[in-house]
Amino acid sequence: LVGDIAVVIPYLGIFVRDHWYELTELPWWCQLFMSEVQAHQFIAQFREKVPIDWINLLPIQPDDWWREHRITVVDDGCILLTNIRTGNERAFQRPCVGGEARIPADTGISSREEIDRIIPDGISDTQGELIRYRIDAIRRIAPDIAIVSGISAPTWTVYNILGIERTLMAFIAEPQLITSIAERRLRYTCQLAEVLISAGIDVIWLEDCLTSRDMISLEHFRRFVVPFVKSLIAHIRALDGRVVYYFCGDVSDRLDDLIAMQPSALAFEEGKKTFTIDIGEVAERVAGRCCIFGNLDAINVLEMGDDALLQREVESQVRIGMQHYRFVMSLGSPVTPKTSISRVRQYVELSRKVAQQ
Repeated sequence: LVGDIAVVIPYLGIFVRDHWYELTELPWWCQLFMSEVQAHQFIAQFREKVPIDWINLLPIQPDDWWREHRITVVDDGCILLTNIRTGNERAFQRPCVGGEARIPADTGISSREEIDRIIPDGISDTQGELIRYRIDAIRRIAPDIAIVSGISAPTWTVYNILGIERTLMAFIAEPQLITSIAERRLRYTCQLAEVLISAGIDVIWLEDCLTSRDMISLEHFRRFVVPFVKSLIAHIRALDGRVVYYFCGDVSDRLDDLIAMQPSALAFEEGKKTFTIDIGEVAERVAGRCCIFGNLDAINVLEMGDDALLQREVESQVRIGMQHYRFVMSLGSPVTPKTSISRVRQYVELSRKVAQQ
């Protein structure tokens, strides 16, 4: 924490992908594979340009991995990863700015056996060791910064398995299938949370999408979403973990349900589409029961607004937050590709300045 308020950016992975060469001199493939030395360089360059209060879990690989692998640059947008011991090769393309649009397709599953085949039973020992190594490496490099890692809410992941259309129909026509997938995913995410917390993660970012008022009914939300998210949050908090529940979409008819799940913090989108989310109204409803994240408009204010608008909006959110004590300044959505690093830094510095007045 720098100054009187914590300031963060959500979805750091997206921000880093879209602004890689503005943030660091490292080659693009370090977004996929980093040595600890490269991570040290990246963190130093990142923090100098964007002095926020957390960093995401970086793809740092231990020394023994580097001894077994070789990276060959094929061209400016492609590398070849070779396992020296086995001879296996795999090509990786440079992530494109803005990401790739992907509409989940229906996998066609219908049985518990198929669900168990698609969703892992848990985290392997190898995966757990790698998570611990990465957290320890960041601690060695930057012991004063918080480390955040994301987990997807159980019911949201159903969309990735059944596709959007079938999932929405399944809430009515195949309710047991929704429940079975969410139950299996809950077991996996609980174990992932255990590994992250035991390894020393500071914050778990629990993301929930396509379960808001503009997507599913309140009845279906309470039946198919609340039980699983509530169990996951309770599990995380029982392990003394901190969980930020980021809920996408319209919350107007289910905010009290979100508060009742007792996350460490709540975070929301900025108002868009057909809904508005006023952080002042949220603060009044929350009434100190959990921390609140700001939802500064990443498009109309941060990217497209002038300096005067940015100042007004930051002042409004920070002052609301300071009145309610438990507040972290943030954006409602990821930083857009067209937003400059200097503009992001302006947001960070302005937030701290307002908090100190």
